[in-house]
Amino acid sequence: MIPEKYIDAYRSIKAPETLHDRVTASSASPVRRTRALLKLIAAGASLAASFAVITVAVIAFNMSRSDIGAYIAYNGQPVETSVAITMNEVSQIKAFGIGMSDYGGIRLEVHTTGTATVTVSSGTLTLVDEYGTATDSGSLLTLSDDKDSHTVYWQADFYEVIEGEPFSLVIAEEHGSVTYTLTDSNGELTLTKNSKN
Repeated sequence: MIPEKYIDAYRSIKAPETLHDRVTASSASPVRRTRALLKLIAAGASLAASFAVITVAVIAFNMSRSDIGAYIAYNGQPVETSVAITMNEVSQIKAFGIGMSDYGGIRLEVHTTGTATVTVSSGTLTLVDEYGTATDSGSLLTLSDDKDSHTVYWQADFYEVIEGEPFSLVIAEEHGSVTYTLTDSNGELTLTKNSKN
């Protein structure tokens, strides 16, 4: 066994104070502080990148929502690009009310996602309720957000289109607008969806 005096001598050994100060100072050396700072910067950069990704996602979501949801349907079909309307259809509509009421013109279904205004460059729009009663008329209509589909008759001298003057119809909602143009295509009318703003 080890004598007690050796054990006491071992326990009484202490490092000089200068060595203790040097060891303590070296633990907080610039290299360690730099590494700690780099870890902190990396964590901050990671947090900033996450924030940027979330911000871009929110902006993209809002932009997609701002992509106006309003559109026109003709004969029950949404006008995605364009639709042909023969002058015979317009004449018959005016003369006989085929597929229309007595309002004449081109019957359109305007679908909206909220309150919207519809304007035309030429002619008159007539808003008709589900009972066939005209509720508003003019070159500018305001459609309420109480329903998403509105029956509208567009009355105009459509022969002016054939003579080369295109007509336009604009649906404007809170987040933007969509424009349709009525042009001549070899003696028949073409309703074209042009742009969303």
